[in-house]
Formats: sequence, structure tokens, C-alpha cells
Amino acid sequence: MQIIRAHSGDGEILKVLSIHKGPMSAYDILGELRHKGAGTIKAPTQVYRALERLMKDGEVHRVAALNAFVRCSCTHSGSAAGFIVCTDCGTVKEFDAKVATLPRAAPKGFAVEPANYEISGTCQDCQKRASK
Repeated sequence: MQIIRAHSGDGEILKVLSIHKGPMSAYDILGELRHKGAGTIKAPTQVYRALERLMKDGEVHRVAALNAFVRCSCTHSGSAAGFIVCTDCGTVKEFDAKVATLPRAAPKGFAVEPANYEISGTCQDCQKRASK
């Protein structure tokens, strides 16, 4: 069954992120859409609006360390999105961040916003290259 989106540009962005498989900035996404001659999205503001809708729906996540976006690859059933980010090559791996106690640590009356959790470091491939 195909899901029909209220905003056709959302599907275009999901397709670009699915094909690319790695983190992309909003301008990278726009460039890819222009390169392919695709669609309804022609301006950066349209990309950002579509990304906001997709993040709200849980289909896309923003990786703050890279100021880039990735398509969600986990179920996140009751957990937040987590990312392991290689500071050398920029590779991003998503995981279910089971950190339910952190929002409860906020002072009473403090409204906690949904958050992604990011861990930066060096991936095995980059460590191997550096040791040669």
C-alpha cells in the first residue's frame, strides 16, 4: 500500500535521503533535487519546511553535530534517536537511545523537548587508516 502525502515534496526528500544513505545538508538535498530535475521543491525554504514536517512525523532526523539530515532507520519504540558520528569521515550510525531517565531529571515544571542523542568519535575504518 502506497502512502499518499499531503506535500509531494516530502516524498522527493525521502527518496533522496534513502538513495544517499548518509547525512545530507538541506542544500545538498536541494542540489540533488535540482540535479535530477525532480519535482516541486525549488527553494531552500521549501526544503526546510519539508524537513520539519518529516522530522515531526519521525521519518527524518537532524544530526546536530553535522547540521545534516538522515532518514530514520530504527523503530524508536519508546526510545529517542541516537547517533554515533565519526568526526573523521562523517559516517553516521543510528541506534535506539534508551535514555528514558534523562527527561525526568529536569526540574519540576520544565517542559523537555524531544531530543536526539549523539556520540562523537572515530570509526574503526578511520582508526585503521590512521594506524597505517
